[in-house]
Amino acid sequence: MIVKLHLFLLIAISSCADNVTEMIEITELRRVHLLDAVGVVISTSSVLRCAANCNSSCVSLSYHDETNTCHIYDFLVSNDTLESKTENGWRSYRRNKGDCPTDIGYIYNSSLDWCYRLVTGLDYNIQGAESFCNLDGAHLVRINSMLRQLHMTDYLKSNGVASVYVGGRSENKDNNFFYDDETPLQFTFWDSDQPWQQTSIYIILVGNNYVWMNGHGTQPRDFVCEILV
Repeated sequence: MIVKLHLFLLIAISSCADNVTEMIEITELRRVHLLDAVGVVISTSSVLRCAANCNSSCVSLSYHDETNTCHIYDFLVSNDTLESKTENGWRSYRRNKGDCPTDIGYIYNSSLDWCYRLVTGLDYNIQGAESFCNLDGAHLVRINSMLRQLHMTDYLKSNGVASVYVGGRSENKDNNFFYDDETPLQFTFWDSDQPWQQTSIYIILVGNNYVWMNGHGTQPRDFVCEILV
């Protein structure tokens, strides 16, 4: 459960203007000390002052009330992926993401900090899918963790979708896959015999467990867009 908490922050800048930032408490991380998530560590007098240091690259933070220790992270902290221990005094927060356009079919998953849209029935090949996403200011979705893979598996099954195009391609036809910003894939979920040939340069989720296959991108399929928030 995530409970909304408004932290109204007075930040001293050159013009001495007020800067108001809204954070959301990650309540499942109450009393959790995130051992691997060192981040940027500073000493502040309050959680408000801790949040005042949450700049444009900051995604989440943790604060300890007794030691006045503030940890600033450039990723979304989660007890599912980080080593932790129970310790009184810790609270964690994330930025509130209000820019996921749910009015045009996008879904915002707060626990994964993920804004995505399933597009069905258009019978687009990979180029058509990419162009459609781009018109939304989006790209084909990045399945970059097992948590995202499992979530997308459940979501596609519940919507009766057999296969989808997702982000990632082997531009040099060498079975080395990258996203469209040239970031290499850090997580994959290939089927046992995949990727099967170097000329099949796009990624498809298919089958009961939506394992990954590579294909030429010529077949019409449903697809999933993602907007970075």
